[in-house]
Amino acid sequence: MSLFIFDIPHLVDGVAQYISTHDLTQCVLVSQQWFSWFTPTLWRTINTRNADNEQVQSALERHRGYVRYIVTCDTYKCFPSNTTIIPLFPNLRSLDYTSRGQSCDKANIWRYLSTERSLNKLKLRFDNVLQNNARILSGILASQPKLRQLDLTLNKSCDPMFIPKLFQACKNCHSLSLVLRGVKDPEIGNGEESEEAYRVVKDAMEQLDHMQLWELTIRLSSTFQWRAILAQLLRCCPQLERFALRDLCDIYTLQQVIKIFQDDTCPKLKHLCLKGVVWYEEEEDAADNVIRAFGFRQGCNRIGGGSDKTRASKSGLESYEALNLVRFTQQSARALGEFHADTLTALELKFSFSVQFPVFAEVMSCLPNLLVLKATIWLGSASGLSDIPDIETALQSTWLCSGLKTIQLCAMYKHQYYKARTSSLVDRGTAYLFEQIGRQLGLQEWTLESNVNLRCMKEGYLSKLTRLKRLRCFGLYVGLDFPLGEDEAEWMVLNWPRLVQVKCKFEDPWGDGFMSPRGLYNEFKLALQTRRPWIQID
Repeated sequence: MSLFIFDIPHLVDGVAQYISTHDLTQCVLVSQQWFSWFTPTLWRTINTRNADNEQVQSALERHRGYVRYIVTCDTYKCFPSNTTIIPLFPNLRSLDYTSRGQSCDKANIWRYLSTERSLNKLKLRFDNVLQNNARILSGILASQPKLRQLDLTLNKSCDPMFIPKLFQACKNCHSLSLVLRGVKDPEIGNGEESEEAYRVVKDAMEQLDHMQLWELTIRLSSTFQWRAILAQLLRCCPQLERFALRDLCDIYTLQQVIKIFQDDTCPKLKHLCLKGVVWYEEEEDAADNVIRAFGFRQGCNRIGGGSDKTRASKSGLESYEALNLVRFTQQSARALGEFHADTLTALELKFSFSVQFPVFAEVMSCLPNLLVLKATIWLGSASGLSDIPDIETALQSTWLCSGLKTIQLCAMYKHQYYKARTSSLVDRGTAYLFEQIGRQLGLQEWTLESNVNLRCMKEGYLSKLTRLKRLRCFGLYVGLDFPLGEDEAEWMVLNWPRLVQVKCKFEDPWGDGFMSPRGLYNEFKLALQTRRPWIQID
């Protein structure tokens, strides 16, 4: 019997990666043979959010054995109440379920999960989980022998004791994301902590067994929860490698976290994300202390010299993310260089108020091994003329790293300061960025978002990027001044031989008129596609 190419499932999967769901459906309809080849791939992943209820239910029952991944919500009947088929999806591996506040399907989802034993990934989002539902959920999670990844979001308050029970039920999980958005706990009333509730939850957390977590993301909804839960949870996670802390506003809890890091309680932790972590002005160095805490872990080497710096050459972080309201100052930059320079390969600094240019230049001058950089920075002066000396010094610095693979930069300036000496600083700061990026000979992906006028890129800024021969993806997000045209397209074809994707985003109130952003973009796109038809342009 002859073997056809699509008799090999891996080849079918490879083809399916490059065609749409519509095209995959057409493949199924070609013949009975093609039906047998492509049906398993077509039904492997199901998203019912935009589908008709009756069609979804009928089709899912017919092809239930092929289904591996489901994305659904409670307005669609993926889990009918009258079915006698158990298990309904015998090979399901991943379920992404969103409750939109309707109770019609909650009983069905509980019923289904109570009979399911094959799930290894579960993502649940609820607007409201009552105490009875919380007990049911913790029991269901405890009965999932193969569950290794749980992502749970509750948008309203729940019984505080549910949280320790949840951790106990997930002790064998490798990845846990818990986001609680409720403002108050039932026992706390109008924001006042209940000593009894605090003691009960804290005692329950102290009884928690060691967990197998490699990755933890957590956001709790009150000071009560943070103080009773977080420190003890980290003590139970000796295998933790990735930790994301979201929306913490309690300095006492943050100090506990710092102490845990200093004590080397999580010796394998290599990836840290602080998102929306805020505190009072008198504790403004708290983020710096989090970074420094790793310098006290076991395996740190003390290197002599003028400053007798401590470098965590074995225990330093490999990635650090400071997002939203997290402060990142010159002290933060120096702490990263002092304790994590040998190990840090990924840095993300994205804030609503951005990183000051001198701070950004300083951190880039002390991290030699960076591979991934994502940052939002202010070009020029951020406060009039007072910081111009620091900017002048920063413009003379050089990035210590030369092997970046991915760069995502948002480089902005404040229009009210774009005058006199500061206008020159903005232009020089932009040139500085292009010059330093041009030194990254292994760069594969670069995205730039800026409100700086980048016109005439071919004659100016692009000339600094001629050595980026490995660049595959280039993204440019600008305002009204779209700086690319036919000349720039020709330049990219000549100098970036591996380019396969270009992404552009701009504002265009004038339409397709001559020299409008849309007109220039169309000219650029046509020139690029004419010379390289295979390039994807978004």
